[in-house]
Amino acid sequence: MDIRKIDFFKDFIKNVDEAFNTHVEVEWEKIDSILKGKFFVNDTEYKIISEIIIHDFMSFKFKAFINNEFTMNLTNRGSDKLQVIPTIRKSLEFILDDVSPNGVVFGATDESNGRKMIYDRFCTNWIENNKGWDFKSFQKENMKIYILHKTSINNNLILDVIDWIKNNRLNY
Repeated sequence: MDIRKIDFFKDFIKNVDEAFNTHVEVEWEKIDSILKGKFFVNDTEYKIISEIIIHDFMSFKFKAFINNEFTMNLTNRGSDKLQVIPTIRKSLEFILDDVSPNGVVFGATDESNGRKMIYDRFCTNWIENNKGWDFKSFQKENMKIYILHKTSINNNLILDVIDWIKNNRLNY
């Protein structure tokens, strides 16, 4: 086998792994009970909005500025995802660790099965590495909603959060 091809493949995997595990710094701004984050990958602006919704649970939404508007439809964004995914992961960790709400509600609302798998893995890893946390998820058609919450939260409060989601849909 050609050693140059092997070296090329090793370098390629190393670069992908490095990009996938390197987040972009997010510029955070707090306005009342709303946290707004902004970051750039290549020439695309992304924003994160997280706010208290009910019972000290926070929503978590992010959008990209594409075709002169902010959109949550982020499928087929090419190489951007290699830095967007770890940045979103780091932003969720920041909110869970530093803001410390009772829970965070977020979702994958487009046809991206990859994003749903990433969110499933994030939630599973979070509860494995952080005692006192659990998550629930609900899927209808292309929309999958996640509720990552402290285990000390009363189930009636979680039901209230689910009702809130059904009534407000988090503007998805």
